[in-house]
This record gives sequence, structure tokens and C-alpha cells, in this order.
Amino acid sequence: MLKPETPAEQLFFVTARLQCQRGTENWSGTGFFVFVPMSNGTSQALLITNRHVLSPPGVGDAQLVQIITPGASLNDQTIPDFGQKSIAVAQSPKFVAHPDTTVDVAVMSIHGLPLLGTHQPFIKTIPVDMLINEPVLAQLDAIEQVTFIGYPNALHDTVNMTPIARRGWTATPISLDYDGQPKFLIDASVFPGSSGSPVLVVNTGGYTPRTGGLVMAGRIILLGIVSAVYQQAAKGELVPALNLPKVTVHQAMNLGIVYKARSILEAIDHFLSVNGLSRQINVSETPVSGPVDPPEISPA
Repeated sequence: MLKPETPAEQLFFVTARLQCQRGTENWSGTGFFVFVPMSNGTSQALLITNRHVLSPPGVGDAQLVQIITPGASLNDQTIPDFGQKSIAVAQSPKFVAHPDTTVDVAVMSIHGLPLLGTHQPFIKTIPVDMLINEPVLAQLDAIEQVTFIGYPNALHDTVNMTPIARRGWTATPISLDYDGQPKFLIDASVFPGSSGSPVLVVNTGGYTPRTGGLVMAGRIILLGIVSAVYQQAAKGELVPALNLPKVTVHQAMNLGIVYKARSILEAIDHFLSVNGLSRQINVSETPVSGPVDPPEISPA
């Protein structure tokens, strides 16, 4: 795979490994990139992750976050240089969390961050229009196969610098808000470090909508973001899916909590509002089918 061309190939470049530090504490998580056109004609690539990745309970806000992605070729930035990585450094990152403190989503800008080394990041971004997908969500059945991409236990391909894709199933209907909150459960092996992973429906050859029949077309739907995992305890202990040494890992129940796409959109709009911006409203009804190239990202 010299140049990722199919939507499935491109999905391996929408995430970043987040290596965080505060004092002597070190931990890792996952983030992914969303492309947002602005109402003023500009655009931004925003990093989406969990609130607890950037500010773990009992630890505090990260003082340093390294955003690690595959590096772009020095000769042609439209292709990755497999084996090379790009590291953008955020000192005391200015992130904005979802206005509802119970919703585990946070947003930060990656524009102008200084880079360690010579390689620009090679990334793809998820169009913000993919978060506005109520007609598409209405096609989904109560049980759907899902794919999530990230860095469980910070695991990744250390030679090619690509993340790990995993699969599971929706464990509660997406159409319902689990426990009355904007989230649902997935039946999947969610491990620490997976926090912040995008959760998607990825159909490459065809699919069956909830009304039956067969649609001979591919589709990619962003459903939400991994937040936590249930682990076996007396009443089902809930543990953030964060690779933090102080988290004690018990036997996993293979039930992950995912905050819905609409929560991500709300967090993005809140981030933009705090920064005096607003996104461009796209009235197109055409579903978005895959990642897109980001706007140019320049080091400070």
C-alpha cells in the first residue's frame, strides 16, 4: 500500500497516538481528526478525543501531549513514508471539553503545533458532515458490526507506524440512548489505550439496511467515540479505556461504552463558539462515504 486510496485504507490514517504527561505521570490514548469548514471560508482539522485522555480524574490536565502519526514522504507529502513518524507537540494543550461534564468528549486544534523532526504528518480526516447523519443512522438495525481504530495498550505497527483496527458488534440499539445518555454499548475487546478511538460501520462491498434487501454499495458511518470499558466486578466496574499505570485491569467483560456522533458534533460546535467561530452548514443530503484530505498543516 504505497498510497492509501480506498476508504478502508484511508481509515488507518485518521487517528493519532496521544502520549501524555503530567509531572511523573505518563499515559497514552487515541484521537482522530475531523475536517471542519468554517462559515468564514477557512477550515480546520480538529483533534477529537476523550476528556479523560487530556485530563484524567485524579491526575489533572496533561502538561504535554505528543500527537504521533505516520510521517509524510519528504519528497511527496501526498504519500506516507512508512517507517517514519511525525510528532506534533502540544504544551499545556488548550482543549475544550463538551459543555456537559458527564459527556466524555474533548476537542483541540492541531494548527500551528511545532513538530519534532523533519516529517510532516500524513493524515486523513473525517468530514464533519459525517457527524450529521440521522437519515443514514435510520438505516441501521439494532445489531450491527462495528470497527474501531486506535492504540490498545499503545500497541501499533512499529515498523509502518499504523494503528490497530478491531471489530465487534453493537450491544445496545444505536437508536436508543443507553442509560438515558448519548451513548451505546459495543460487544468488543476494548483495552486501555483505546480511549478516543473512532467507532464506525464499514461496509466495503454491500450491506443490508434495516428494511431488508441488499444495497450493492459501500458505506462508512461514524457512530461515535470509545470512552470506557466495563470490567468484571461485583456490579460491573466501569474503567476508562486509558493506558494509565494507576488503572488496575481486571477481567474484561468485553463491553465498551461509546459516546454518539452527535456528542462529538456538539463538542465541536462548543469548541468553535469558545473560539469565536462557527462551522459552515452544508445543506447537501448526500451521505459522506469516507475520509478526506486535511487542510494544510504547518508547523509554528
